[in-house]
Amino acid sequence: DDGLFKNGTVDILNISSLAGYKFTEKLAASGQAELNTSIGNFLKPGTFDIGVGVTWLPIKNLTVLVHPFNYNIAFPADGSAFSTSGSFGAKVRADYFTDFVVAGKDVSWTTTLTAYLPYTSLDPIIIDGGGTSMEVTPSVISYTWLNNLSFELWRGIGIGIGWGLRKADFESEDLQSYSKLGLSYSIN
Repeated sequence: DDGLFKNGTVDILNISSLAGYKFTEKLAASGQAELNTSIGNFLKPGTFDIGVGVTWLPIKNLTVLVHPFNYNIAFPADGSAFSTSGSFGAKVRADYFTDFVVAGKDVSWTTTLTAYLPYTSLDPIIIDGGGTSMEVTPSVISYTWLNNLSFELWRGIGIGIGWGLRKADFESEDLQSYSKLGLSYSIN
């Protein structure tokens, strides 16, 4: 009843930078910084990560990042950080992509699974709600699974379809899901 654009965030902003030093063709020491938020609700909710570890290329088109030394700050929807000092933990990310042809047109598929696992729990916080107080220990454990399909219609222009699942207690206690449909453009 609220309308299409009042049911949640309608934009996603992800900025990520990965750098590394190759030991072999399939293994590298790596460092990454990543910001996940919304343009319309900047850092309400959102996360910021910076970490180091290794990046592994086990098979063609699959990249696995394991950063056991990762610093994470989680920002809930009310705009306050759960912890002013953030939390240390491990970040794991796997990205897979492939291209194939259907009826003479290019189709691209990407899937990404990301998880953050803190080494310690956060200190309890006090939530004051209308005269009653409650002590809560928020969790910054989070995982996200995203899938995208892009169907070429004409000269790189196509239709993009995406869907995903996310679990992050600092954003919502429920399992979140989303889907998207829009135009896509690829350069070969």
